[in-house]
Amino acid sequence: MTTTGSNATRPGRAWLCVPPTLACGADVLMTLLGQRREYWGGDYQAVVEFNPAARLLLQVHPLAFGLAAAVSCALVALIVLRVNAGLAVFFSFVVTFCHTVAAASWLARSGVAGIGAAVLLLLGVERAMSLAIRRAR
Repeated sequence: MTTTGSNATRPGRAWLCVPPTLACGADVLMTLLGQRREYWGGDYQAVVEFNPAARLLLQVHPLAFGLAAAVSCALVALIVLRVNAGLAVFFSFVVTFCHTVAAASWLARSGVAGIGAAVLLLLGVERAMSLAIRRAR
């Protein structure tokens, strides 16, 4: 990771931490809401999750999954705040995009209303990312 003087500590840079954190929160929420009754009854092996790392954490306990998500958000924020401006925007976008697509995929499973909600989520996150980039400059 490289830093560029005051660029790494500009207050506006913190705005680039908001979209990935919100997208991660949406992803975590949709993942937890997408679990079956058996899972919430204590059968953590009944987890429904495509991501192998997330599946492993969910099989341990939903709190392990939530804690890992919080640590992940903190790590993403640290990286965004420490790398050069161009890389910070790129990294923030990639993390935001991946979590948003994951959350939208959970929503889309609910038929037409879920697809509509997924589209609204994608549009909302795009607007948040656009605002964050403008504020970071």
